[in-house]
Amino acid sequence: MKKIRAILKTRDGFVSVYWLNKQGNHLIGWFSGNLYRKVLKIPDGNNFDSHFTYPPDGNCHFSYKSTNKEFEEYVNVYWDKVKIKQIKNGTRKTFFKPRDEYNFNILEHLAPGYLYKPLNEVVIQAFPTSGFRIVNGSFEKVREMSPFLPENSILETDLVIDVSELDGYTFNVFGCVKEINQKTPASIGDYIYSKDVPISETHTIEIICILIKG
Repeated sequence: MKKIRAILKTRDGFVSVYWLNKQGNHLIGWFSGNLYRKVLKIPDGNNFDSHFTYPPDGNCHFSYKSTNKEFEEYVNVYWDKVKIKQIKNGTRKTFFKPRDEYNFNILEHLAPGYLYKPLNEVVIQAFPTSGFRIVNGSFEKVREMSPFLPENSILETDLVIDVSELDGYTFNVFGCVKEINQKTPASIGDYIYSKDVPISETHTIEIICILIKG
């Protein structure tokens, strides 16, 4: 198993908030789930999915798709350009836009602004951070993030944080890929949790969760 998830145990149930997964020679990541639907102005009736991909050549990108019966849109945001594919009434159209057009919005945070090193050469590379407030053992819009997980679906490789009895904390989570001998990125908080899973003889993926009171 070359996958790791950050899962919060809330008063409402178990919910996945971040995951990293080595699929073939690509590293795939996901965080915050459906919460980005509204930020990206995806219509409520559309199917939506988002993730980021770190391919072997280092050309990491954030992707999302929005589809319905009449129209499909697939957006890949790279460090230097944005690729958009649209399908309407069976007609396919693909075009590119400059990355500069997507600065100063949420995609600037979700997608890298520079070319990463090749995956097998990286020393340490952190991925975007997601965060929210823990109030009365849960967080706002918890039911919109992703479906609740049955407790028997939790794996040994998962990082599970129990926040069900916490109140008034800021929760931050991020992932990274690093050489096995590298230390966990420095973090400051009242509670810090991390877990890693090897993906090769030289590299590991890690998720770091931070809780800050106040």
